Amino acid sequence: MRIKGWGPVLVLFTLSLLLLFPAMAFAQVSLTIDGEEITSEPTLLVEGRTMVPLRVVSEQLGAKVNWIGSLKKIEIVSGERIADMRIGDHLAAYDEQAGIYEIIDVAPRLIGEGMDAKTYVPLRLVSNALGVSIDWNGDKKLVSVDSGSPATVVPYFHFGFSGVDHGERIEGERQLRLVDAEEYEGKAAQVRFLLLDPVSHKGVMVAGGKDLDAAYSWLPDPLMQGEKLLVVGLYDKNGGYLAGMMKRVFLDPEPTVRLGGLAQGEVLTDSVELTAEVNCLANYVKYLFTNRTTGENVLSEKADPYGTYRYNPEMEDNGDVLVTVIAYDKEDNGVLSEPVAIRVLVTRELSLTGVKEGQTIEGPVRLNVSRNFPVSKTQYVLYDPDTQEETVLKELGYGSYTWNVGPGMSGEKELFARVYDVREQPVDSEHVPVTLNGKPSVRMSGVGPDAVVSKSVELKLDTNVELSGASFRLTKVSSGNTLDYAVDGQGAWTLDPDDYQDGSWSVYAYGSYAGSTVRSEAIRFKIYNGTTYGAKPLVAKADFRGLVSELALESRDKTGMSASLQVAQAILETGWGQYIPVDKYSGKFSYNLFGIKGSAVGGSVVSNTWEEYNGVAFRTDANFRAYYNVEQSWADHKRILLELSRYQIYRDVMYDPVLGAYAVRRAGYATDSRYPQKLINIIKEYDLWSLDEIGI
Repeated sequence: MRIKGWGPVLVLFTLSLLLLFPAMAFAQVSLTIDGEEITSEPTLLVEGRTMVPLRVVSEQLGAKVNWIGSLKKIEIVSGERIADMRIGDHLAAYDEQAGIYEIIDVAPRLIGEGMDAKTYVPLRLVSNALGVSIDWNGDKKLVSVDSGSPATVVPYFHFGFSGVDHGERIEGERQLRLVDAEEYEGKAAQVRFLLLDPVSHKGVMVAGGKDLDAAYSWLPDPLMQGEKLLVVGLYDKNGGYLAGMMKRVFLDPEPTVRLGGLAQGEVLTDSVELTAEVNCLANYVKYLFTNRTTGENVLSEKADPYGTYRYNPEMEDNGDVLVTVIAYDKEDNGVLSEPVAIRVLVTRELSLTGVKEGQTIEGPVRLNVSRNFPVSKTQYVLYDPDTQEETVLKELGYGSYTWNVGPGMSGEKELFARVYDVREQPVDSEHVPVTLNGKPSVRMSGVGPDAVVSKSVELKLDTNVELSGASFRLTKVSSGNTLDYAVDGQGAWTLDPDDYQDGSWSVYAYGSYAGSTVRSEAIRFKIYNGTTYGAKPLVAKADFRGLVSELALESRDKTGMSASLQVAQAILETGWGQYIPVDKYSGKFSYNLFGIKGSAVGGSVVSNTWEEYNGVAFRTDANFRAYYNVEQSWADHKRILLELSRYQIYRDVMYDPVLGAYAVRRAGYATDSRYPQKLINIIKEYDLWSLDEIGI
């Protein structure tokens, strides 16, 4: 190394650099500027790129260097030209006023500590910024800079992307695709399109995925306006930056929405799936149905802008109808589609559900009615085709009815529903032929299979005959000892677990009818009178956001997943970290942030869940995944979303919190139709959008 006057100090400096920056090689490289060798600071080789001390080189070339600490920003001022580069940032501006930017390979960095830290930048960055030529002599390992020989900007990368042109005005959706990026096949695992602010160099990911050959849809946010930098970045499997290219664009979104699923003049006789075709990012949509015949206006609840909405017109909706979809942005500004004029011509439909043609009925069945018109009352009717007699089994306003076939009912019969419309006119459903083979039966409710009884529960007996000596029989499974409890005409008995030993028990209801014993199904359950543990907090509520935000940002940087959506899910699933499942019997803490059932690296914990038996809910035990720390829980949740095939529709849009919230629900993560809006509301209320702000 031909650097003068350093001696032992240079050796120590070199060793410290290698310890602080293991990816950095202290190269045998000499640097001359206009024939003068630069020896005041060493020249370094970082990731194959020659890095030089910025201030020394710039001032040697007659430029002024300004440091703006709040932004970690360095300005190189040469005449009227101002170049902008930032520590750790791969986006550089060679002339901000002219809008000349470039994505570089090795970002500027501070080397050293405290007041002694020096800013190092790629030599080519200085050359491009100041327009001076550089020359490399491989034999002599010599870099020469000639300020008297002007040079044009030499790009770092030689690929691009299609879908927008440099300087173009963006009004709506675009399809973005990599071009000439074959050299990165096998190296790049992720494509990320970023929309960055030219002043802050920060922004959000707007499209991307794992396929380097795919076209990616970009729906611009209608609230984003003005000059932006659209950057495509290539990243390795761990989220490490490899390469990038950039185009300057001007956002001037003009949101539009079009109704899909219906054609002008269509006659609608049945339900239909509607869609909203948007050209900009929508937070939610609503569907408006204007009946020009009746004068009625019906506006739907908030709906998925990227999914389907089922329109189920009823007879009262018949007439000429205008259907409009309204798309709303994050600030609830709405834009309407052109209305689609249709004619609704629904015929009256009424059917009995709960039984099938030809079914043999021996015990209870739950009858219900499907209809598309309003009614004042409903009757469930049994018809005897031989005698043509009708028996009204039950009359009610509307709703279902559980019919327990009695032992005197047998033979070929028919069931149907009779309803009375708003004019009190009767309407009959089609008859459903069934075979009755009624037997004396007893049903029991209050507990179900594998129930866990730790508090008093009421057991009820339901029978289709009059029993004598109706009782409940309780059996201790381990010993076989039985206890009988007679019940009165109400057919109910309260089971108090305090009166019995812990362990496995079974119970059934029984009684006598016509000299025979009739009994219900025996249900095996568990009595537990010991100490039970409920959900516990992970950290103080005020600290939860900070904790999960760190985990979310790490996941975002590695995978491209929206950090704000990850945090919102953790908040919603755990009540801000205050309700983490623990083992109800041992108190073992699960660290389970997302309520995922099953077993994980830390085994499982037993917690309460609810099931239903004979129409009554009961508590039972379920296993929930347990971990040794929150990091394992976080990683497992991300693995589920990133690896299970059903979440592919989420992975396609996981960079955006709104698109991702709707997609994760459509993939089956939650059954609650309001789940996406709950997540979006949390993000909006607590301003989590900022967690998705990134740079290149």
